[in-house]
Amino acid sequence: MCLTEDYALGVRVLTSVDIYTDGACSGNPGPGGWAAILVAGEREREVSGGESHTTNQRMEIQAVVEGLRALSRPCQVTVFSDSAYVINCMTQKWYVKWRQSGWVNSSRQPVKNRDLWEALLGELDRHHIAFGKVKGHSGHIYNERCDQLAKAAVPRI
Repeated sequence: MCLTEDYALGVRVLTSVDIYTDGACSGNPGPGGWAAILVAGEREREVSGGESHTTNQRMEIQAVVEGLRALSRPCQVTVFSDSAYVINCMTQKWYVKWRQSGWVNSSRQPVKNRDLWEALLGELDRHHIAFGKVKGHSGHIYNERCDQLAKAAVPRI
């Protein structure tokens, strides 16, 4: 994705991409899968993967990270997720306080999934990203497809 660049009046205009994400876990913890669908105009690309021992929260974050990593150049991105954990962290900027406190949460415990949050924050430096909530299992075509892909990516142990 983002294989083309548009120029207007000599200024580079970033390609707009919507990314829909979901994570799944069979047991929590247990084997899990993640999926992302990238949509740019008429073009769509699906990416997915899984891990043998993980949590649902990790798979939700991993889906966003991998969706953003699938972009070949900086883009204007809107990430849609049904995960309140992901959306609230990014829109309410929980990560700002986490960084300031040395990655300790309000309960004075180490922030869970720090490695994935840091990977996601690295993508914020590469892209212009907005985050939007989509209601899970509500018939939204891309959310339902992500759910199917994430479940299919769960390793069978």
